[in-house]
Amino acid sequence: MTVYVPAEILAKIKSRMAEYDFTQEALTSILDLTQPRLSEMLSGQRPFKKKALAQLMALLDLEALRPYVQEPLSETEKEAQECLVALQMIGEGLRHLPSHERQEVFLTLALSFEAKPPYGPNRQSKVLRALARMIHQEAS
Repeated sequence: MTVYVPAEILAKIKSRMAEYDFTQEALTSILDLTQPRLSEMLSGQRPFKKKALAQLMALLDLEALRPYVQEPLSETEKEAQECLVALQMIGEGLRHLPSHERQEVFLTLALSFEAKPPYGPNRQSKVLRALARMIHQEAS
């Protein structure tokens, strides 16, 4: 389902993008859109999919988009959406790090997960440690 967004809401989206230093290029990978299509949406020439608006609402912390999202998100859905956006941003950032820094990030996350109940190694920390080992082996 698609919806056209009024000019004043588009202006709020653009303002928040600038405030959060988001380029259209960065948003295209998160929203799974091409840059020309996103540009057309942001200029009001093309409607937004409601899913994209929900993602923008979470990413830009922009409650003004809520009326244009089909159904209000439950707290669980909102948390899941926030996590998805965060993971996408982390993935984008990790791609640009040298391998030794990616390894450090994975080990730091593993330690962080192990420091929370239930304490000690868990599924998440084991996977992160395995990724760090793979990076170390590839670098050797």
